[in-house]
Amino acid sequence: MTTSKKSLLVLVVVLGVCLLALIRQKPPVPSAEHSLKQTPPEAGSRSRDHGGPEPGSVDVPNAADSGPLDSDDSTAQWSLLAGLLERPHQRPKVAEVPLLTTENEARLIELYRSIPSAWNKQHIIRILAFGGCSPSAQVLLETLTREYAGVEITLGDAAVLDFVPVLSGILARRNDDALALLVQGSNPEFWVNTVMWKRDSSSSAREAAVLTGKCIQGLCVSGRPEGRKIFEFYRDHPEQTVFVHPNGEVHCFSGGVIDAAFMKAIVSEVGLEEMMDQIVYDPDILLRRFSDWRHGTAGGRSWDAWDSQARAFQRQLKERAAGRAVTGSVLKIDI
Repeated sequence: MTTSKKSLLVLVVVLGVCLLALIRQKPPVPSAEHSLKQTPPEAGSRSRDHGGPEPGSVDVPNAADSGPLDSDDSTAQWSLLAGLLERPHQRPKVAEVPLLTTENEARLIELYRSIPSAWNKQHIIRILAFGGCSPSAQVLLETLTREYAGVEITLGDAAVLDFVPVLSGILARRNDDALALLVQGSNPEFWVNTVMWKRDSSSSAREAAVLTGKCIQGLCVSGRPEGRKIFEFYRDHPEQTVFVHPNGEVHCFSGGVIDAAFMKAIVSEVGLEEMMDQIVYDPDILLRRFSDWRHGTAGGRSWDAWDSQARAFQRQLKERAAGRAVTGSVLKIDI
């Protein structure tokens, strides 16, 4: 089985575990009254351009209970957002999320910061990524780099966090702050220098590889020329998908690059909204479409040789590391 297909199968299994847990029991969430009264210490009209595990619902205050809104538009939109957040078994889709007013974006961020578990606030993550602006981009950056630093998290939380860069690609279509996060995160050095969360037996080195690949996927979703340049760099230099973590582990994120190539192909075929709301949204459809692309198209098959080159380089570094400590240099891209 190919490396990329293995990574995709792992994702599908994770999504299945999350969905099963959700069906058995609705995850507990703080009430809106409690959430909006406790903000952690760390704590408009705009043009619009525009996903991951199954969610839990979030209780939100209605407009009347949570203070006056400045406009009728914000009041009506808040009611719509409340409906999206209160569906425990259905994640918000790109097509369902409006461009957030500045006021409602701030209110969602306040609610977001009051909920500890990533699993319990994934509805909000999707809405911020699909309809937010720079404040949302900053919150997503904090989520990946500071909020869970050194914290033991669950498998469900990890599945949500690993998918944040892909969702951020939609925000990056119109927002430079989200783009900057993905550009930084497409270099493994960024994650090597970030204190990561802890989950099961997964190491921080492996998490760095996963998130680097996810950021490259997010860049392809963004459709921005900066993202295309980085994707093409890795396509032309498969050996650069291999890095040595300071702890001595040798990792490769070639599977993430292949997944990005798949997303590019699907977006070209059906468009971004259908890819996110129909294909990526459903693990069964995602796996089937990926298999059809990887084995049934010339473009998909062409990545086999590329992946072989990356894995050969990884084996060489592992052999060297087995005999002595190896300090790896990681990629720096000027864009």
